[in-house]
Order: sequence, then C-alpha cells, then structure tokens
Amino acid sequence: PSKLIKNRTGLRALSADFQLGRQAPSKLIKNRTGLRALSADFQLGRQAPSKLIKNRTVLRALSADFRLGRQAPSKLIKNRTVLRALSARSTCARTCCNLFLKVYIKSKTRILYLLFALLLAACSSANAPTDSAEAGLKTITDELGRQVKVSHSPQRIISLSPGTTEALFALGLGERIVGVTSYCNYPEEASRKERVGDTLNPSIERIVALKPDLVIISTASQLQDLAERLNKLGIPTYISNPRTLSEILSSMERIGDLCGVKDRAEQVVAELRRRIDEVRKKVNGLSRLRVFYILQTEPLFTVGKGAYATDLIWLAGGESISKDELNPWPQFSRETAIARKPEVIILSGDARGVVTAGHFNQRQFQSTPAVKQGRVYRINADLVERPGPRIVDGLEEIARLLHPEAFK
Repeated sequence: PSKLIKNRTGLRALSADFQLGRQAPSKLIKNRTGLRALSADFQLGRQAPSKLIKNRTVLRALSADFRLGRQAPSKLIKNRTVLRALSARSTCARTCCNLFLKVYIKSKTRILYLLFALLLAACSSANAPTDSAEAGLKTITDELGRQVKVSHSPQRIISLSPGTTEALFALGLGERIVGVTSYCNYPEEASRKERVGDTLNPSIERIVALKPDLVIISTASQLQDLAERLNKLGIPTYISNPRTLSEILSSMERIGDLCGVKDRAEQVVAELRRRIDEVRKKVNGLSRLRVFYILQTEPLFTVGKGAYATDLIWLAGGESISKDELNPWPQFSRETAIARKPEVIILSGDARGVVTAGHFNQRQFQSTPAVKQGRVYRINADLVERPGPRIVDGLEEIARLLHPEAFK
C-alpha cells in the first residue's frame, strides 16, 4: 500500500522485495511484543497478525506474500537493531524450518519406499507359485470341448495318431515331435522318432519319460481315458475329433494355432481346399457311380455313415452302396452287396492300382457290373482312412478311378 510508503520509489522497492522473499518491515510493528509475535509466527510459518498492521489492504498483500513464502524489504525498517534481531530470528527460523522439512520429507519418502517395497515383495511372494506355473501358458478348448492349459508354443510334442503325425509334419513341426506310435510311418522322418507303443496301447511310462509339453490324441483311437490320466500327471493333452473331410482341415488349423504356427496352417489348409474345389469342379454334372468300398473280405466289412471313405466317395462323384449304415465300419452281407449292383469296387489295403479278375477271388461278385467291366481297384488305406493332409490325395485318386475322363 502506497500510504505506508512516502514515495513511489519505495513502493517499487517494496514490490520487488516482496518477490525476492526478504524480511518484513519493522515500521509496520508498533512494539517488541508485536515483534516477538511476528517472529514466532515467522518460525511457525504463519501469517502476520492483522492487529500489527493498520491497513487491511496491506494485510491482504502481506498475507498473500507470506503464503507464497516471501518477506518484506529491510530498507523499510528504521531500527537496525530490530532489523538484525528480526533477520537473525527469521534466518534461524527459516533454516530450522527448511532443515526440518528436508528431514521430514526424506524420512517420509524413505518410509513410503520401504512400505512399497514390502508390499511388492509380499505380493510377489504370494503370487510367485501361481505366476511361475501360469507363465507362458494359454487355455484352449480341444475338439471334445475340454479346457486345456498348454504352452504358447509347445516344443516337445507326442502324437498318438498317424493322421496327426502327418499333419504336424505338413505344418513344419516335425522337429518338435519327440514321440509317435508304431503306426506312424509317414513321412519317412516319422519312422525315426521315438516309439511310445501302438495307437491303442501307448505306454504312459514312455510318454512321461519323454517330458512332453503337449500330447495329441485322436478320437479314432478312443483314448480319452488316457488323456485324463496324462492331465492328472501335469501333461497337457489335446484331443482331435474330425469326422468329415471338412473337419479334418479345420482340425489342422486348430492344431497349427495350438502350436503357434497359425499362419503356416492357414496356408497349408488353403491349398488343400483349393485342390478339393478342383475335384468338385471336374466331377460336377457327371453321373454318380455306385461304389462298394471293402475294408476286409473275410469277414466282409465296409464303410457306413461317418466314415471318411463314405465322404470321399461322394465328393469324388460316386455313392457308397453302404452309406446308410449307422456303424462307420459295419460288417456287410455279400448278398446285400451283390443285390445293390456296384459299378465300382474299391479294395482298401497297402497297395494301389487295378485288381485283375484272377486276383479278385470273390466269385460271388462275378455278376456285378464292377467285375464285368473290370472296375475293381486297390487303394492305399492310409490315403483314405487317416484324418490328415494326405486324405486329399485319397480324394483325388478316388475321383480319377471313378471318372478318369475328367482328369485327362
């Protein structure tokens, strides 16, 4: 306030000194009692009492500046003794306050850090077993709807199905396979993998000894009970359950995703679908031939609803004479087969090609159109009855046998 200062020069000085944080003017204080009160207030960091200051405008200005930590200029104080006393007390108070604040803040900060560290350690300790056990795992649903926790990218895989083994190799995962069954014979590298028994009777001891981080089982082997036993031992087990050609391809995609090669699986399956579509186009519009697919001659077994061969025959432009049988692999009477007059007979086995009349010793079938026209063929069962990528090879071969004219 200008009225407390004789000229504007003093006002400017007061303003500047307020900003620089200097001491309060003694002329605003009437007596030493007020000085002591003000000094005490300095020490406590409080504002100057209004009764020591005549002008409330000054009080508001001084109060505001006190809150900002500023002090009034020394040149406005006439009594140097008072100035020195006030200066000493203010300096001491300020120094003590600063020291106290620094110690307090450091102590408080250290305490907070200590508490945070203890809390973090406690949380880490409490969660350590769970985190380590769960680290790198994902939960997937297999083809029977089971929830399975498995590594994001399994590196030690055991396949208990020949079709699955072929799929894994087709997806570029051959290096990760550590165990297979005695029936896994394709590709050639599969024959050099560690054997864990046959498809229906694998050895749990051998499986455990190989320390797999994933075991894949097909429902075709009916080993669901084994899967549960392995899970109880802490070995993740995925069950595949493809029932049609389309589901075989979907299963390959899921296995690829499961093993961390989703893109590769999509590329492989896309190519297989392209080949299937090509077969469809070539046989489209051609007459369907009646086909009798023989799994075994003594006793006579064929394929029914739900068998892969039944599906392939239809896609290849034929129709299985036993397609309505509820059992996928039913025993069939010769009389019924002959009565349905098959135009093509396909024998499942380990060979391929045309079967001559002399080698087909089923005399009862001599009257069928298939035998009369010399349309009895052999096909490699692995191409038709394994739920793997080579099943598309089987489709193409059956289509060529039924409609050779479409593939010239």
